[in-house]
Amino acid sequence: MNFFSHQPRVLFRIALFCVVMLSAVMYVCSQPRLIFAQVGDNMEVSGSGLSVSPALIELTLDPGESRDKEFYVNNITKTPVPLNIGTQPLYPNEQIIDDTKTDSFDAAQWVSVDEPDNILNAGEQRQLTAKISVPESAEPGGHYATIVLEPLVPATEMSSGASIASRVGILVFITVSGDAIYDVELQEPSVGRLQWSRHVPITAEFLNQGTIHISPTTRVTVKNIFGDTLGEVPVQPRVVLPNTQKILRAQWRSPSLIGIYSAQIEASYGEDGTVLESGQRYFLVVQWLPVLGIVILASILGWLIKVRQRLPAACKAFRG
Repeated sequence: MNFFSHQPRVLFRIALFCVVMLSAVMYVCSQPRLIFAQVGDNMEVSGSGLSVSPALIELTLDPGESRDKEFYVNNITKTPVPLNIGTQPLYPNEQIIDDTKTDSFDAAQWVSVDEPDNILNAGEQRQLTAKISVPESAEPGGHYATIVLEPLVPATEMSSGASIASRVGILVFITVSGDAIYDVELQEPSVGRLQWSRHVPITAEFLNQGTIHISPTTRVTVKNIFGDTLGEVPVQPRVVLPNTQKILRAQWRSPSLIGIYSAQIEASYGEDGTVLESGQRYFLVVQWLPVLGIVILASILGWLIKVRQRLPAACKAFRG
């Protein structure tokens, strides 16, 4: 009994070890990865020192109409906080379409607060009133402002250990009655043509060129190359202000390591449920590491098969 008589068994063990290791690597790579949630439009900052409620005041008024709205501010520190309250225009985080139209949506001068200067005791919650007065000449549609609450003491002087945020804001959305203009475009979904991961990011882009904000209900439909629907991904609702361009994000997980797919976006908005549909965007998913593992495994098995076929002849020639 020599080495050649044991070689088929050794080669089999080597092949089995390679199969087990590559299978383990492919299994790990195929598991879902951690996906971080997107931060929404309204985000509460921990340790800010002040909290407000509600974070959004939204109402519909006629030209010339006024209305009072209550809101609450809470000092969650252990130190009295002198506070100044004012108003300013709402500055969107999104890209502005036309800078010359920005002032037409500004309602900062329409909003006033009954007690602009306050001192909040430690742990105190106080109710305040904002008065919204719409001018007679106001154009129909959306108008926007921010109520700004600004502590008048540096964070380093606070004894609570929690820092005071420089400012806290309450958004004010005012819809003036009348014939508002709805003019919204939905662009083709944005997704890379080649995806190296099964987790595919897809973005929807809205252009609101109307005179009022919308909050579209949006979903992404993904189909395979044969037109079969594989899934519908809901997109978290976001407000799209007029005269802005907003991008909404979603993520879809491919059911296979390799495939050709298409993405299409559908959105509805407004009281009458106006529906928008984008064009289709095709993309290829190739999860490269498992695919590479399969190729290497196939190459090893092919090589072992050839070696096993040639081994008897080699042994016979060696023995003479």
